Formats: sequence, C-alpha cells, structure tokens
Amino acid sequence: HYPWELTPSGYTYTSKTYQFDDLESIPGLKEERDHWGKDTFLVRQGFQRHLMQIGYLDHLLGELFDRMQAAGTWDRSLFVVAADHGVSFLPNQTRRGSTLKNLNEIYRVPFFLKIPGQEQGVVRDDVVTLLDLMPTLVDELEIKIDWAFDGRPLLGDSQPPLGRPFVENPGDHVPPTLDGLLDVTRRNTALFNQVDKGWLGVAAVGEYGNLVGHPVSELGSNWLRNFNWTIDQSSDFEQVDFSSGYVPILLTGRMSVPTGMSAPGEVLIAVNNIVAGVGGGFVCQQTECQFSALLTEELIHEGRNSITAFVSSEPSQPLSSKSLALP
Repeated sequence: HYPWELTPSGYTYTSKTYQFDDLESIPGLKEERDHWGKDTFLVRQGFQRHLMQIGYLDHLLGELFDRMQAAGTWDRSLFVVAADHGVSFLPNQTRRGSTLKNLNEIYRVPFFLKIPGQEQGVVRDDVVTLLDLMPTLVDELEIKIDWAFDGRPLLGDSQPPLGRPFVENPGDHVPPTLDGLLDVTRRNTALFNQVDKGWLGVAAVGEYGNLVGHPVSELGSNWLRNFNWTIDQSSDFEQVDFSSGYVPILLTGRMSVPTGMSAPGEVLIAVNNIVAGVGGGFVCQQTECQFSALLTEELIHEGRNSITAFVSSEPSQPLSSKSLALP
C-alpha cells in the first residue's frame, strides 16, 4: 500500500534526507498523489517500489503460513488473500482512479482462497468479484444466516453471472476476456525482463539494466566516472546499520553534466564496485541535473559502502512514453 517504502526484507528506505515534498511523496506523482506525470522513468520507479513492498508482503505471508503449520492450525484453516483494488502505473494516468486505459490494472485483483483440508490448488476462471467472498465463506463454513447476498458462493454449483455492475465511474466496463490483462502482463515483462536475477532483476531496468549486478571492471571505456555529483544520502552509506531498520537504497542527488554532453537518459549507480541500480528522472537547470535512483538491497553491506556513478559517453536512448504504454 502507498507509500511504498519497504524492501523485500522489510527495511525502510525513506529518511530525513529524502529530498522531496515530504516522507510520503513519491517522485512522479502529482495532483494530491493520485496522478502520474509524463516522466516514464519515475513512473517505472514507482512500480519498482510497489513490487519491492509486495515482496515484503509475500515474506510476511510465508512466515504466517510457517507459524500456522507449526501450530497445527494450517490444515483446518480457511485462508483468504485478496486486494480491495489495483493500482496503475501508466504515464499521464491516475494511480487509483479508473480510466478506459487502466481498467485492467485497477479492477483486476489477486484472490487466493484455501479451504480447510485442501491439499492441492486449482485455478478457476469464472467471472468473480469480491462480492463473492462473503457468501463463499458463509457457505463453506456452513453458517446459518438469513442475509441476501449480491454475490454467490464460488465453491458450489452456482453459475457465474452474465455481468456485474461497477461503481467507480459510470460507463466503466471490464471486458469479459483476459486480453487486456495479458497486455498488461506483456508490458510488465518487457519492463522487468531479468526475472532470473531475483530481486536484483527489479533494479535491472532500462537501456542499461543488463549491467546491474556486474562488476564495474566490466564496464567499457565509454562509461565515464570523473564528473561532479552528490547524493543526499552520502552520510548514510558511511555507516549502514541494519539493526536500525533502515537501508539507503533510494538515492536523490545532483550531477553536473560532463562537458560536451547533454543530460543522460539514465546513469548507472555502483555500490562497492558492483552496478546496483539505474538513476534518472533528470530535472536540469543549465549544466546541473537532479536525479533519483533505486538500488537493490542485496549489494549493500553493514558498515561503510562506496558509491560511484557512471554515465555513458555514447548517445543515450531516453525512455519514451511508449515504453510504459499498453500495446
């Protein structure tokens, strides 16, 4: 849930050195935090932050399942994981409000249900809404009530309705097929195409994302490091203390564009001589540019960490608005 500020391990990464409006602000969000701007880098960075916090939720669910199994309550439990709404990551679109372009991100939500004694999972492709959750629980637990439900029990022989009303905006309609959802999946796969790298792959994005996780010694001669740059979190990297619950993976800072270069599309950030993330979202005045970067937590260690930035001397290909648009 917004604000996204937790790593998959549960560390926070916003602090008093966070140089935006306030600790709950997200770079790229405008209009009372509910409308994305046109900067595709910052929209993608918001998506990265969202994914990392989902990673921590997944970690917590795993701990809960383990404790229930240890206590002997898992087999006889009825367990539900669901979301009340989705969230959209499209430039120039709302984060939560539904539009014709983001319906498949706002209305499609995860819904997992484990019934007592269930040992094998199955997939149902019925038309389902969260209105079906309560009648399903009542029916499965054999609770006697005289309520009239708008939804239906999902585990019996009830038939899916031909359609369901939507209450966000008049005229909203989620198509009965999964084509739109598959389009979103293809778009996200293109954004995060290095899933084999685990959580490091969430940081391995953009034109140079394939370099994340590699030693800086593997960077070619076209990567420049001798330019002026500063970050607001420099003191945090001098003494990282994991016991504090804080790890500095979100950087904000400024850099001077090397002579003869325009503002780079993206910049590589290395931690302890390993490429750890990609910076961008540049706002420039003359030769000085403000930027932000999200790093992978697994490359940061206790104590002092060295931070280095690299820009390519070759013409860059900044993100275009099409890179976050649905096909």
